[in-house]
Amino acid sequence: HTEPTTQAIQPPVVQQGLLSPAIRPGGGRLVNAVVSRGSVWAIAATEVNNRTGSFWVEIDLKTLKLVQRGTVGDPNADVVFASLNVNKDGALGIAMNRISATEYPSVYVTGRLASDPPNTLRPLVRAVEGRHVFVPYGWDLSQRGIGTGYMDYSTVVVDPAHTRLFWTYQEVATNDC
Repeated sequence: HTEPTTQAIQPPVVQQGLLSPAIRPGGGRLVNAVVSRGSVWAIAATEVNNRTGSFWVEIDLKTLKLVQRGTVGDPNADVVFASLNVNKDGALGIAMNRISATEYPSVYVTGRLASDPPNTLRPLVRAVEGRHVFVPYGWDLSQRGIGTGYMDYSTVVVDPAHTRLFWTYQEVATNDC
């Protein structure tokens, strides 16, 4: 069990593979926050086990005390641009991209039920496999060592008709066009 850092940090540039453009993982900032069931839930980028990851918190709005916290990380990959939401039952949904030297940027999800032990998450599950390196349109492939911008979109929402269902919007390269 790794304790999260006490502050968001500027994560290092993440490599997509040996010959691919690196990805700037968005900086050490609050990625998003939601208010649900009397608490504010937030997630921010940080370092977890010497890799890029995130930490999440639940803070009680009446007392302003920390209810629970945890990290999202993987010892074999970087986990970037995590976002979260909480449904009316108190279930937490988190989505992010996982990037390593052996896996293209892919969408992963995790979460917890309100009945799960505090400070815990379920294992990461790949939702969408990345099939190509992410290279934005117009990027100059002759310039090495420059991190490419990535993840203009990362959010988790609760389905209004089926409130136990989460939807996520993430960037992923699934074809070569």
